[in-house]
Amino acid sequence: MSFKDKLSLPAGFFDLEFEKASEKRKLENNFANIFSARGYKEFSPSIIEHYELSDLSLVPKNKIFKFIDKTGDILALRWDYTTSLARFLKMNFENISFPLKVYYCGSVFRFFEGSMGRPREIIQFGAEVIGGNLDSEIELISGILDFLRETGIKGLRISVSEAEYLKRLPMVKNLPAERLDEVLDAIKRRDFISLKELTSTLLPKEQEDLFETLLSEKKAVYFGSEIAKFLEKLRITLSDIPVDFDPFLVLDFDYYNGPIIEIYDQNKASIGKGGRYGFLSKMLGIDKNGFGVALNLNYILGL
Repeated sequence: MSFKDKLSLPAGFFDLEFEKASEKRKLENNFANIFSARGYKEFSPSIIEHYELSDLSLVPKNKIFKFIDKTGDILALRWDYTTSLARFLKMNFENISFPLKVYYCGSVFRFFEGSMGRPREIIQFGAEVIGGNLDSEIELISGILDFLRETGIKGLRISVSEAEYLKRLPMVKNLPAERLDEVLDAIKRRDFISLKELTSTLLPKEQEDLFETLLSEKKAVYFGSEIAKFLEKLRITLSDIPVDFDPFLVLDFDYYNGPIIEIYDQNKASIGKGGRYGFLSKMLGIDKNGFGVALNLNYILGL
């Protein structure tokens, strides 16, 4: 490696030079003010976690930066705030009052092979409510939208789906697990060519019904009661912002178990996502659902 290469940052990482650092600080202060006014407390977890914590949160292990320290412990850079918050809750459960509302501002780290132009350090501003209800979930989303409006982002819209929506469709739910994953993966990627090829072989009788469900208003037939309530409440509260149901919406991590959302700007770029998760109960024995949304500040800052 040349001296010049030694001075350069690894692919996917960045420095925030003077104006960008100042802009980030202003945005961070504004975000903190908006959520503090709503009764949220700041949460700033360690940037290092035990790698084994990923077993509890269902995150893709191939996206985690891991390393071994001098004692032989396998450690990892923080891959998301939700998992760190879950770990904190488990350690301090007896001393916490619910519902718990927190916000955070900082970086998470995701590994992408060769980077492929994708950032490996992602600045996130986000908020979470643990042990809340539908009203507190909608309040959280409203706070996120207030911040984005004040930031000057135009053309905001929200896509909504349900974590288990695709798996619940009667046309596909009886497929063997491996073949179901293939069909779902094609749906998630909006790869209609592959989806048509797969379903013509696996689901010749159901193919037409599946495409009609995904591409028309018929998709509402398979709404669960929770997603219907969520959509109605969100549309009433955010009457100035388009809110649509998108059956193709799938988030990066598998710990979601209810409504999920993604926020876009006028360029149809994703600037935030999140949803309801229940792994706190399943994996950590904490009988509370959570709901969180994280914004991608890399995009907002133009990094």
